[in-house]
Amino acid sequence: MTALEAPEHGAHSLRKRPRISLAPSVARRLLCFELEHFVTESGVTHQTIAEWLGVTRPAVSAALAGSSLFSRPALEVLLSRLHRTEWFPRLNALLTTARRKSPELDATSGTGPRDAELVVGLEAFAEQVTVFDPWLIPPHLQTQMYAAALTKLDNDRQNRSREQRQAPLLHDHNPLMLRWLTSEHVLSRRIGSDAVMDDQRSFLLELATRDNVEVRVIPAKVELPPISPFQLVHGTRPVVVEPSRLALHYACDLGTVRHFERVVDGLIQRVLGAEESVGLIRQVPG
Repeated sequence: MTALEAPEHGAHSLRKRPRISLAPSVARRLLCFELEHFVTESGVTHQTIAEWLGVTRPAVSAALAGSSLFSRPALEVLLSRLHRTEWFPRLNALLTTARRKSPELDATSGTGPRDAELVVGLEAFAEQVTVFDPWLIPPHLQTQMYAAALTKLDNDRQNRSREQRQAPLLHDHNPLMLRWLTSEHVLSRRIGSDAVMDDQRSFLLELATRDNVEVRVIPAKVELPPISPFQLVHGTRPVVVEPSRLALHYACDLGTVRHFERVVDGLIQRVLGAEESVGLIRQVPG
């Protein structure tokens, strides 16, 4: 892929359906994230919301934190008061999903870093994701063998979690656009056996030639900037995702988003072109 299209924002993107079947835990986390953002942006207090809805302030706090859920009428009133009525169809669908019992889908809950459910939900609706990771291949592009060698785990929970990150890329209609900015070091870093690396390289080449996937490599001769891995998700609003050892951290305030957009612009100046980057992948010894 030579260039990713500009991400789509606005009311039209709110009508999009998720590319994957969301687990109830994912739907609940995404619902709370969106509502908390609207509440914070408006500056309204939990007490005021409680008065709007005719409930207690602790009940509002619990619903916004995800330990309980708003009723459908309460959600409709809340969004009307916050002047976000265009969001009702999507958030009502998330509310419906969050109320379901689905042990199989929720089996990924608790897999990987804390609060990983939210990034799955964000990517299910997103138009474009930019990932900067100069040390590891991201979950979207990992094989089962690579993931197992990396984490020393190989079980159904981990596999389903990884597949949830990859499924939007492979969607038949309107697949997620992914741009991975990385270092040449990743391509030669050995994770597991020769068979693991050969399998991973073949899979990476297969995905890197898709129209919706762009791999861009910072060559070894170019100094690697002192920047920790991050992800910039462009959906109905941009969200920055920063991983730590135990959790994923999210930010969607304008200042943070603009900072990371400038970081991406700076990284683009260091990376090879898409064709040259794919050529480097092909040259990696087995």
